[in-house]
Amino acid sequence: MTTLIVLLAIFITASIIVSGVMYSRQQALAYRQSQLKSLKQKYEEINSLFQVIMRVDDSANIAISLNHAMIEIAQSMIKMDRKSEELRILLDNLKQRERDLKTGAILPQAQKTVTSDAAIGAIQRSLSECLQKLQRFKLRGSLPVPLYEEYSHHLREMALDVEVGSQLQMAESLVAQNDKAGAEKHFKHAREALKRTRLEIPNKNDQIRDISDKIKNLMRDGETQNRSQETQ
Repeated sequence: MTTLIVLLAIFITASIIVSGVMYSRQQALAYRQSQLKSLKQKYEEINSLFQVIMRVDDSANIAISLNHAMIEIAQSMIKMDRKSEELRILLDNLKQRERDLKTGAILPQAQKTVTSDAAIGAIQRSLSECLQKLQRFKLRGSLPVPLYEEYSHHLREMALDVEVGSQLQMAESLVAQNDKAGAEKHFKHAREALKRTRLEIPNKNDQIRDISDKIKNLMRDGETQNRSQETQ
């Protein structure tokens, strides 16, 4: 009887230990999966910004910083899932892309004009989010303060270039379609963007004056057209 009690006690103790080990493993697995999910989300956020920068920028510097951040995230993911061949391939590709960006084998496209106000807004939001990411890099010490200041200024210049260039392009397109009211609206948006910026823009006053002249010409042409229609 005593032996049976001892064996039962041993069995219960072993069951508790095994259950504890299994629970700990499940907790560790759940933690790794949660961390991996968080890292993948951070990777996708930065990758989305990287794609925008590669489209609109004319320099690879910010793209290199974003790509390096993705390398660090990929390395952290591999620590969470060392058996993943997919993650290792991703890391190798990111490292190769970093080399290509630094050597100039890959260059941003510098496409700073879009064809709608919605597209302008989307790019400007992405550039603002990129600035926030760079600020975090600066705070954690992975981006030197002078570089952050340089990139911050560059991002603001790009945002202005996208807005002004796109508004002017849309205005000229509408002029060609004889849509004077629509063209005037976009010319005014471009002029206001230049007026409100605190950035030092070369020939800023000349650009504003040139846009104002185009608006005046449109208004004069519109008045002439109205008078012509009234006399018919």
